[in-house]
Amino acid sequence: DLKWLPVLVIDDNSTNRLILRELLNNWGLKVTEAKDGLTALRKIGKVKDTSHRFRLILLDKSMPAIDGFAVVEQIQKSPVLSNTVMMLSSDTVSDDASRCQEMGISNYLVKPIKESVLLDTIRKMLEATPSVNKRAEQAVSTFTKGEQLRVLLAEDNASSQLVAKKTLEKMGHAVEIADDGLKVLHMVKENDFDLVLMDAEMPQMNGFEATRLIRKMEAESGQHILIIAMTAYAMKEDRDRCLEAGMDGYLPKPVTPEALRSTIEDLLTLCREVSTPAVDLDAALQVVGGDRELLRESVDLFLKEDCPRRLIELREGIEQHNAQAVRIGAHSIKGVALSFGGKAVGAVAQRLEQMGHEGNLASAYLLLEELKVELERFETFYSSLQPDPGEDQAPNNREIITTKGKV
Repeated sequence: DLKWLPVLVIDDNSTNRLILRELLNNWGLKVTEAKDGLTALRKIGKVKDTSHRFRLILLDKSMPAIDGFAVVEQIQKSPVLSNTVMMLSSDTVSDDASRCQEMGISNYLVKPIKESVLLDTIRKMLEATPSVNKRAEQAVSTFTKGEQLRVLLAEDNASSQLVAKKTLEKMGHAVEIADDGLKVLHMVKENDFDLVLMDAEMPQMNGFEATRLIRKMEAESGQHILIIAMTAYAMKEDRDRCLEAGMDGYLPKPVTPEALRSTIEDLLTLCREVSTPAVDLDAALQVVGGDRELLRESVDLFLKEDCPRRLIELREGIEQHNAQAVRIGAHSIKGVALSFGGKAVGAVAQRLEQMGHEGNLASAYLLLEELKVELERFETFYSSLQPDPGEDQAPNNREIITTKGKV
């Protein structure tokens, strides 16, 4: 059933967007449009509830600023969105099809596209992906521990063990190693792991079978360990096989430290969306000596004067590829937000600050939109904050200040 299914159409040609919108609306899908890749990434970043994430993304290959392939690289960093992309192209002679295959995009259509072909392709895509999205959401909803993880590294190759173990330890995680599938099962039964990095091909029992048996055990216990596949095969069919076995993520070999770090961070980011409270009120009250009125006034000042200016600086810094400006702006917002108990705002700002520090702003637009969403949660919390029973209950006629202005 396609009714109300959220779909994102990304195309710089307004006529193409109109045609696709009319077709998709007629089939009952709920359409969101983006005129370029940057706008699309912002819209994707604004969707916080996993139940409302785009189930389908129709993406034009040729667009200004960043092309369709660059957008796909960002989208594929999310385990929830990685299988949702359909690439559209008007070029019949280029190597786009082979590049799509290399990137794991199995759905590639050449314009002009027949209505029946588009509908058939959409249905096939949706039949293949629901279990993937559901599994990723289940992993997120059940994982609420801290970010210092206890990791089981299931790998039989000594050099691969060394690289992965050192990388994980540098990230602050505790690592244990199993070199075959039977040992994996035994160690999972006897220990409380947060994450398993599972090599697909191992002696005694391969990673697919080990994962299926772990999921069978969890059906009785109600637990869910995050499992990320590691495999030498990089085709979409191989990734689907991993996810169908019950794995939550997928890493093609050779696994680089950056890819490993990024994949784990993506899963933890989804966890933060579910588990991070908007505000730690007790911590905020300690800063102002328990004075709620002073706290409200201070937060209003932050949201009215400092925050809008910093958000503009961040946007301009990203647009101008000025990593230093991004680092400074994010650091400022992080510091003030944390002093007022804004843990969720602080967590996102910290990641944006780190991007600026590393000089890598590839996903900065997504994080900026996520930061705005968290600031709105932060503001909503304080706008509904009730005074202490002992405070003056006179009517409060102050304006409510939002990140968008007065209301």
